[in-house]
Amino acid sequence: MFGIRLLKSVSDDGGAAKRQPCVPMATYKCAGNATASVCWSNTRGYAMSFEVEDKGKYHMVRCYGVLGSNIREFFGRSVYSLIEDARSRILIDLSHVDRINSDGISVLVTLVSRANAKGSRVVFANPGPYVQAVFQVTKIDRFLQIEPTISQAIARLLDPHRHD
Repeated sequence: MFGIRLLKSVSDDGGAAKRQPCVPMATYKCAGNATASVCWSNTRGYAMSFEVEDKGKYHMVRCYGVLGSNIREFFGRSVYSLIEDARSRILIDLSHVDRINSDGISVLVTLVSRANAKGSRVVFANPGPYVQAVFQVTKIDRFLQIEPTISQAIARLLDPHRHD
């Protein structure tokens, strides 16, 4: 698996560089069944990318950057499709997410709601301090299954007797 950051620095006036997307949104096939997906938005200067890896018994989604409205369409096409098969298991690694806003929370809630309706499971792992604080303030941590480490999230995801 590899990370993708398709951003370049450009300057309009010879001054400070701004980050701009190099190419439009894309999904790339990797070795085996894994795919790496990338998405970003320059609308408000937010950048976000994510990788999806097939781990056999579950899919690992690693997120990077800002979770906001910039991910809705592409995250929807790439990650929502993983729950189409009943009993799917998805682990969302939030360790590299810098910020999240109400649009990002909405995307995660939609994912979990759709997964629950299909009999699938989604577990979130390792949110940073800012993301964890947003989850606590909004009380969304009562709805999402969140674990402090990847290994704990995998154990929770694969435990057939744990459906909390």
